Amino acid sequence: MLGHHHAGWFNATFAFTGANWFVLLVCAPVTFILFGGYLISTYKPAGQFVAWWVALYAVVEGVIQLALGHSHSNSTVGILAALLGLALISLGVLMVQKLLAGKARTMPNPSPMTNRERLLWAAAFVIATAVYGVILFSQAGLLPVGIIVGSMVGGLIGWWKTTSRVPADPSWSVPLMLLLLTLFYIHVGEEALTDFNGMISDISGVPWSDFEFMLLIGLVGPIVWFFAAWSLWNKHPIGNFIFWFLIIGMILGEPTHLLVFPVLRMQMLGIGYEYASGMYTALFPMIPAILALAKIVGDHRGRKAIG
Repeated sequence: MLGHHHAGWFNATFAFTGANWFVLLVCAPVTFILFGGYLISTYKPAGQFVAWWVALYAVVEGVIQLALGHSHSNSTVGILAALLGLALISLGVLMVQKLLAGKARTMPNPSPMTNRERLLWAAAFVIATAVYGVILFSQAGLLPVGIIVGSMVGGLIGWWKTTSRVPADPSWSVPLMLLLLTLFYIHVGEEALTDFNGMISDISGVPWSDFEFMLLIGLVGPIVWFFAAWSLWNKHPIGNFIFWFLIIGMILGEPTHLLVFPVLRMQMLGIGYEYASGMYTALFPMIPAILALAKIVGDHRGRKAIG
């Protein structure tokens, strides 16, 4: 819509495609916001600048959403867009008020979960994993399901044995999670530019459309990651489970870009070992994931030794 109706806003040689739209208007701001969260959580002064930028950016995005959605105001999509635009403006204004107030929030300290609560949360995570696996299988086939759902199962086991009993300390876990996600979203940008879903479709034989890829990775993904960071800060089970899922996923899943996908393409296409989508930035998110795994395991063993 931007490219068609507002071509004058852009350089005459610039062509809007699904990939560069995703990188410019989703990956870039999401990466910047995630890194800003890392700076805030580590008490870096630059984090305050990013927080102000995010607040004002939300207001501007909301106004643009309302303005561009006016032509579709009578449709369901238009009404939803208007509501989201108003929500963005409201949250941006609320952020400005919070920043002007300058009051620091104390770190929460919830009561330990009972065994019954742990079992209920574990059951909820199993159901969520199964639902996500079915949705992903219907979109992309068995290959990504094996990698992502396998990481979720591994994360569930790790969470059950460690942070389900004593949540990870937000003072170190939230910064590492946000840094991990920052590097991961740089990786997602590379995947978008190099047709990752098309590569998976070629390997698996199951069509994975750009729309489904963008919806899952571009919309649902950031919603889950930002909520998980908030949940991890509050020592909730959801944030701790997703943290574990990301750790396992980055350590076991990302090397597939170098060890699995190129090899499968070699066998299927009869070519040599060549570049596969996402290869260049795949290993970057592993670094904070390995650090987080070492910290969680070390803290858990330390508590067992004391106990």
